[in-house]
Amino acid sequence: MAGRSTAREGTTLPRRRLAAVARTFSAAAILSAAAVGFAGTCAAGDILGVYDFRSDTGETSIWTATPCGPGCVNVGVTNMSPNWGERFTGQARVDDGQWYMRVDVRYAVRCEINEQLYPGQFEFVWDAETLSGTMVAIQTTPNCGRPGMARTAPTDFALTRRPAG
Repeated sequence: MAGRSTAREGTTLPRRRLAAVARTFSAAAILSAAAVGFAGTCAAGDILGVYDFRSDTGETSIWTATPCGPGCVNVGVTNMSPNWGERFTGQARVDDGQWYMRVDVRYAVRCEINEQLYPGQFEFVWDAETLSGTMVAIQTTPNCGRPGMARTAPTDFALTRRPAG
């Protein structure tokens, strides 16, 4: 029977035995990779649901998180404070325990001079465990004496899960 010599104890293993060992290690590697992938999916799954959003400036809204893939949730934002204008949706992605979402909105920045709202983006970053984070508004076009891509000061916020039902 043809065999193959191994460095360990100078023994010889049959080719069939080597193939079986290789299959076992391959299966273990696949299962390990799947477990790592599943862990990422669970992190995104933990945030699925409906949340109350409250900022330290008094802004409120309701966030609904639904799945969009591993480490990703679609976020629908409704029932907002009047200063936020219209409802919007975005995709949040988790990386190293932090969720990140940037959305284009028709009304992002309020001008202190004329009280008009200008288009831009909202950028949200929050901790996956504490569900607290910061938000900034980004004015994407020059208006109200500010250059395009000007950012507001960060505003702290917290998300609180609503009871199911």
